[in-house]
Amino acid sequence: RQYNGFIACAGGFHVRGICSMPDWHSLQAAMAGPRAIHKLFPAVRPTDIPFAEDCYGDQFFLRDLKVWMLDAETGELRNLDLSVKELFGAVATRPVEFLGLQPLVSFQEQGHQLAPDQSLLCWPPVATRQSKEGLTVKAVGRHQQIEFLSHVARQLSSAKPGQTFEFKLPE
Repeated sequence: RQYNGFIACAGGFHVRGICSMPDWHSLQAAMAGPRAIHKLFPAVRPTDIPFAEDCYGDQFFLRDLKVWMLDAETGELRNLDLSVKELFGAVATRPVEFLGLQPLVSFQEQGHQLAPDQSLLCWPPVATRQSKEGLTVKAVGRHQQIEFLSHVARQLSSAKPGQTFEFKLPE
C-alpha cells in the first residue's frame, strides 16, 4: 500500500508521501535526495525521518520514536516530546497557535493562496530583530525556501550579537 501524505490547514502543514514524485512531496527525496534535509542542516542526522513540514519550512522529523522540530531559520532542534499521533492532534485542534500560522492567515486574508508545492517566505527572517517591525510574506517554491533557510541558518549560527549581514531573497 502506498501512502501519499497530505497537506492540511490551507497549506500550513504538509506530510510527505512515500512516493518518488513530485520530489517536493517525497519522503525519500527529503531523506536521501540532493536536497536531503540532513545535507542542508548539520543538526539533522541522516537517520532522522523528516516526515512533515510547516508552511515556513520548519521540519518535523522522527528521532528515537519522538517528534523533533527543526527551526529552519536558525537550524536549532527542539524535542517536542510528542508522538506522531499527538503532533497530528495538536495540528488538528489548534493549528494557528501550534504552528504559528498568523502570517499565513494574513496572507490568505489578502486574497492569496499557497499552491501545494509552495512555502511562505517571511521577510525579514523571524529570528532577526528587524522582524518585530513587521513582516512581508510571499509564496515561493518549497525547494527554494528550504535552501534559502539553510543559508540563513548557517549565517545566523555563526553571527555575533548585533552583527549585520545580507541575504539574497529567492525569486
